Amino acid sequence: MEIFVARQPLFNKMEEVYGYELLYRNNQNNEFPDVNEDKATADVIINSF
Repeated sequence: MEIFVARQPLFNKMEEVYGYELLYRNNQNNEFPDVNEDKATADVIINSF
């Protein structure tokens, strides 16, 4: 299965990047698919390493 992981920056009050949120997609549409959250998290972790 092909998955896509996007990285969205998180900013502090000074508008400096202090971290990133990983976003899960299982196709090229830019929307969260109707999947179990635990499965999405596991797919991101497994495919990130």
